[in-house]
Amino acid sequence: MNSRGALRRPTFASGRDAVKADGVLADHSLVTVLETDRDPGIVASGRPSGIVAQRGRRRWGMSTATLRYLVTVFFASRLVNIFFVLRGRRGIIPFALVDAGPGAGGSLVSPWTFFDGRWYLKVSGSGYEDFTSVFYPLYPNLLKLAGANPVHRAVFGIALSTVCFAIALPLLFRLVESSHGTRSARLTCAITAFMPFSAVWGAVYTESLALLLLVLTWTFVRQERWVHAALPALLVGLTRNVGFVLAGAMFVEFLQQRSDAAKVHSGSFHGRPRRQSRMRIATVLVTCALPALASGGFMLWANHRFGGAGGLAAQKAYARGLEWPWWALWKDLASFQSYLTIGKIFALGGLFLAAAVSISQRRRLRLGEHLLVWGVMAMHLLLARQNPPHTIGAARYLMTCFPFATALALCIERLPRRWMTPLAMLLVSMCAIGATTFGAGQFEIG
Repeated sequence: MNSRGALRRPTFASGRDAVKADGVLADHSLVTVLETDRDPGIVASGRPSGIVAQRGRRRWGMSTATLRYLVTVFFASRLVNIFFVLRGRRGIIPFALVDAGPGAGGSLVSPWTFFDGRWYLKVSGSGYEDFTSVFYPLYPNLLKLAGANPVHRAVFGIALSTVCFAIALPLLFRLVESSHGTRSARLTCAITAFMPFSAVWGAVYTESLALLLLVLTWTFVRQERWVHAALPALLVGLTRNVGFVLAGAMFVEFLQQRSDAAKVHSGSFHGRPRRQSRMRIATVLVTCALPALASGGFMLWANHRFGGAGGLAAQKAYARGLEWPWWALWKDLASFQSYLTIGKIFALGGLFLAAAVSISQRRRLRLGEHLLVWGVMAMHLLLARQNPPHTIGAARYLMTCFPFATALALCIERLPRRWMTPLAMLLVSMCAIGATTFGAGQFEIG
């Protein structure tokens, strides 16, 4: 923290590139300067306030109290979603149902296979057709590991999504804690676990896998371990169309890291920054390009395989097409009162909330993280639904974009503590409403 009390960018040092900051030698772990008060885990023997100390960390790089918190958040969110999804399936709330397609398995399994889930099961069982080529291949190919029985694949898909989310939560915690501290990391994990349509974290959907791979990629990128980031970045591109946005965000992060290093060495440190070799720069550029190449390569393959009817053209089967980003927003706002649904409220609310928190935390998030938020929103709005609600699916697309949850957590942590209980109740209530509509088979989440 400088003399003005402003937040300084976290320093990521590794091996021989470690630098000495505030009297503390940075090792391979993430060294962070926080804006918040001294963390309980900080050693009180002369270390500057804000440096995250390593003492007290026992397992998997985090304290026992943090592990208990994450386990509680995970199981509490899963229980809330399971309860309300199954209640929605029983029709306890008189929503107007639409044809969600025959779910796989019995009454306990089928609610988790609605909408996109049935298409993933179809692709895993019988391969691609032109209208299913909008679904990226990694997740349905993993479902094939469960064999030919569709019920077995559905159960395996539910287990796969749940396990991926369970692994993603502690990784997300460590990533956010390294830059913003323990409280922000806890809030981020809680917000992610209880988002309105968090039922898909345990459904036959690709969201959990995408979140895990995206968090893993960004962790390696922030640590400047570009070779390690290559594989998860490539797999992100084979999981969701967010690969194009991720490629740009990674490149922007690389440029910001170079800029931060130049400022450090031109300021209070002696000497000049070590020139990066051509091989290292080439490695970074290849790693940045991998997610875009994977996403674009699959789209080109689908388009060629189905004679121009696959890939992007197949979006027409789901009433989606290329539009200007503001078109969908304007249409839904203009018809807000005449056509009001839960999904429309969550979609519009999610878009405007994401924009607001990103702007409000413009100095605390990295530039690449801002690009992830705005890029995901732009890609969704560019492929808007042609009939109302036009912004449908926005809330689900933003779920895997962890900088959105981080920015929201940074805003919430500044609020008085008396607001925390009402906000927690509001978050759980929205989660329950989203889970009920999902279980009831409403086409509300896109």
